[in-house]
Amino acid sequence: MRRGGAGVSEQSDNMRIWDANCRTTFANVEHVKMRGGFHTADAQQVIKRATEVFGPIGIGWKWSARYELLGDVCYADVTLHYKDDGQWSEPYGPVRAGFELKQGAKLDPDAFKKAATNGISKCLSHLGFCSDVYEGKFDTPGYDPESDPDGPPEPKIDPAHVATITAESLRTGVPLEKIATGYKVASIEDVPASKAAEIIGALKKRGDAA
Repeated sequence: MRRGGAGVSEQSDNMRIWDANCRTTFANVEHVKMRGGFHTADAQQVIKRATEVFGPIGIGWKWSARYELLGDVCYADVTLHYKDDGQWSEPYGPVRAGFELKQGAKLDPDAFKKAATNGISKCLSHLGFCSDVYEGKFDTPGYDPESDPDGPPEPKIDPAHVATITAESLRTGVPLEKIATGYKVASIEDVPASKAAEIIGALKKRGDAA
C-alpha cells in the first residue's frame, strides 16, 4: 500500500530487503501434504539467505525465543534482530510458531527446536524472505520465480560493498573484471546485492590464506 507523501526513492528503499529476497528457487521449496497440501520454503535455506544478507548469526543477525508447552504442541515465541547499514534493528516479535510434540505414538525430542526454526522463518518472511512461497505463487500452475513478470528485479550491490570488494581485490590480486565475469555481469557494480557477502567472504578467505 502506498503511503501518502512517500516519494519513489523512499518506497524503493523501504522495499530494498524485501525485493532482494522475495523469490525462491524450486530447489528450496517443499510440498507439504497436510491440510490439503501447500508449499513452504526450506527453513535452512531461508536461514542461509539471511546469513548472506546480514552476515553470520550472532554478528549480523540474531534471534531469541521463549518456549511453552500447551497440550501436545510445543510453541516458540521468536524475536528477531538484524543489522542494516551497520545498525541493529529494533527487536521484531515475538512471532509464535508451533510444532506437535507427538509424531504418531512417539515423542519428538526436537519439537521445540522445530518450533523455533518455524518461528525464525516466519520472522524473516515478514522481511520479504521467500515471499513468493507465502503468497501462494508456487501453488499457481506455471509460476516461474526466474521470470515472474510481477516480481521486481533484484537490486544491485550497494556502493559500500563495492568499496570493500575493490579493497579486497587490490589486497588479493583478484581482478574486479574476473569477479564480474564469474557472476555474468558487465561490472562489479552490476552484481546482485544478495551476492555481496559471498564475494567479500571469498576474497577475505583468499587474502588471509596468502
